[in-house]
Amino acid sequence: MSPESTSLATRAIKRSFHGVKSTYQSLSTRINATLAMAKIELKTGRGVSIPMSRRLWLWRRGFTSRFDGLFDVTEGNYDQYLSDYQEFRSYDINEPWKDEMDNKLTAHLLMLPFEEHLPTLFGVLEAGEVRRHPAYEGQSETPALDDAAAIEHFERYDARTYVDTLLEEEDAVVLKPLLGSGGLGVYVVRTDDTSGGYLINGSTYTEERFDELLDELEMYMVTEFSEQSAFLDELFPDSANTIRVVTMWDYEADEPFIAWAHLRVGTEESAPLDNLSQGGIQAGIDIDTGEMLYAAKIGDKSPPIGVDWYDEHPTTGARLAGRTIPHWEAVADGITEMAEAYPQFPYVGWDVLLTDDGFEILELNSSPGMINTQIESKVLDEPRVRRFYERHDVL
Repeated sequence: MSPESTSLATRAIKRSFHGVKSTYQSLSTRINATLAMAKIELKTGRGVSIPMSRRLWLWRRGFTSRFDGLFDVTEGNYDQYLSDYQEFRSYDINEPWKDEMDNKLTAHLLMLPFEEHLPTLFGVLEAGEVRRHPAYEGQSETPALDDAAAIEHFERYDARTYVDTLLEEEDAVVLKPLLGSGGLGVYVVRTDDTSGGYLINGSTYTEERFDELLDELEMYMVTEFSEQSAFLDELFPDSANTIRVVTMWDYEADEPFIAWAHLRVGTEESAPLDNLSQGGIQAGIDIDTGEMLYAAKIGDKSPPIGVDWYDEHPTTGARLAGRTIPHWEAVADGITEMAEAYPQFPYVGWDVLLTDDGFEILELNSSPGMINTQIESKVLDEPRVRRFYERHDVL
C-alpha cells in the first residue's frame, strides 16, 4: 500500500472512530438523563396528586410529575419550558472543562486574573492539616505563625492552630469542600467569647469537638469570610445572600450574555445558608434594570411540591418584590466581562455576593439549574437561550 493510501485509510479509521465515540457519548447522555429523571420522579412524584395518565403525558414530553406542582404545562406551551430531560442533557455543555469548574480550588485559581472579585484563599485543609502554597502567597497578607521556617517552606500546619491564628485577625473563616453543591458541608467558623470555644454555623463547639471535625474533613479550602452589603443584611442577616447569574455564549455575536439572574435570600429554615434546596427564597431579577420581580420559596426537591409567594421576607419583614439590586449595572457588566474572558466556559452559574465595596464571586457552577427560573417566565421564549441549547443538542 502506498504512503498516500495508508494516509487515506488512517484518516478514514479516525473519522470512523470519532463517529462511534460521538454516538456512544450521545447515547450515554440520553441514558443518564433518563435515569436522572427516574430518580427525581421516585423522590418527588408522591408530592404531586395527579392521575397516572397525566404523569405519563408529562414523562413522554421530558417532564417529571413535579412540574405539575410548579408550572402550568399544557399541550400548547410545553415546548417553551426547559424540561427535566433537557436540563439533565445540559450538564455536559461545559465538557471538557466541567471538572475544572466544579472543583472550587481549580476554579479559584483560574479566576485569579479577577482577584479583586475573589475572597482570599488561605490554604487547603485535609485530615487535620492545612497546607499553604506559593500560588496563594501573593493574594493577600495572611497572619504569620510562630514557626517562621515552616512558613518559609510552606510546610503543613496543624489545622486548628492555623485557624486560630487567622481568627486573631479575621471575624470568621470559611471551610468549604472542593467538590459539592447546594452549600452542603460548608462551615463558617468564629470564636465564641462566651464559651471560649468556637461558633460553627451558629452551634457551639469545644476545642476537642472542633479538632474532631477538622480531622474528618478531606479536600477543603480555607477562605476569607466575605461580609455582605448592608442591603443584603437588611433582607436577612443570618445568611450570605447571593445572586445566581447565568451566562451563556451567543455564537452568532461571538460574545456572552446574561440569560437569567435571581437573588437567593436565606430564611430561618435555611440559615446560615441561602440555598433554595435548604428553604431559601428566590427573587427573580430583571436583567435590564436589576428590579426584583417576585419572591418565592420553591419546593421542588422533596415533598411537598409547590410554590409559596412572598412580598416581604417572612422573618425580617423586609420588602423583596419591587426593590432594585444596588449597582446592578456594574455587577452585570462585571460578570459579562468575566464570562467573555473564559469562552471555554459557555454556560456558567456565577454565585455573586454583593459587598459594600462592590461584589465577589464565591463559586462557579457548570450546571447552573434553570428549572426554578421558569416559575414566572419560560426560558425557551428567549431566542438567544433557545439557540444556545439547540447549538449544544439539548433541545
